[in-house]
Amino acid sequence: MQAIIAALLAAGALSLSLSGAAAQAQTQPEPRPQAEKVNFDSADRPGGKALPLSAIWVRAAAVNGQTRKPTIVAMHSCGGLYSLIRRDKSLMTPRNAAMVRELRNAGYNVLLPDSLTPRGKNSICTESLQQRELSAAVQARDIQGALRWLARQDEADPARIVLLGWGHGGSAVMKALTAAPERGMPRPRAAVAFYPDCTQFAKPHAAYKPAAPLLMLMGEEDDWAPVAPCAALAGKSGKDAQMLKLIGYPDSYHEFDAPGLQVLVRLDVPNRQHPGQGVTLGSNTETRTLAYRDMFSFLDEELR
Repeated sequence: MQAIIAALLAAGALSLSLSGAAAQAQTQPEPRPQAEKVNFDSADRPGGKALPLSAIWVRAAAVNGQTRKPTIVAMHSCGGLYSLIRRDKSLMTPRNAAMVRELRNAGYNVLLPDSLTPRGKNSICTESLQQRELSAAVQARDIQGALRWLARQDEADPARIVLLGWGHGGSAVMKALTAAPERGMPRPRAAVAFYPDCTQFAKPHAAYKPAAPLLMLMGEEDDWAPVAPCAALAGKSGKDAQMLKLIGYPDSYHEFDAPGLQVLVRLDVPNRQHPGQGVTLGSNTETRTLAYRDMFSFLDEELR
């Protein structure tokens, strides 16, 4: 497993101009990625049965001799953590691999929990929100389990924990930011959500108050997770505006940061706004570069 993950990380490299910690990391020699499979339990509801989870743990590249490194908990989308799952090998999706490559080179540890395989699923993208057993709230409890595990890792700086997620995982990150903190568990310092579904958080009677600054990165043409509910959420944040930031990218669809994904329409994925029309997704190389730059600038600002 470790050799396969390392090979995929090497293949998923992106060439970007980064600032702050990322720029410092580019001047360091690049050792072989240290990746391993780890296990911990999801934080289930009180009285519920804990679910054993697996995750990929990638150690940061060396930056300025730091012992404890800032650490990212990265939550996969409805399509899962892996693009291929077989008895003899499991390959991360190119998007997850590309992100891990950039983060570890910038000096971040990365923990990638697998919320689907332990529940007997490879994908939930074609399920309606009403059908999904793995809701954003359930995946948010997986995040809590990940934070419990990080609390026991000497390599993770508990004062510099970041949540990151794509799509369904981005919504889970948003949900996790509203959870009551557990005693002794590290609290996220910042969070980044790529094209989350903000509908459940943008209801008129609901007040969304994240426990840490949140950056939402959205495609303005996204018809799977439309930008409008997230814009409404950011617009009504009022005096807490510094806690909720939205950046929209023109000419960009869902999964704009997925390397080499041709723009296509998936008719098998439900479209809540336009039933039966499917959803559009695909790469935008320029937007991916901008989004990575904006993400690292945000993290440099919040973790300094």
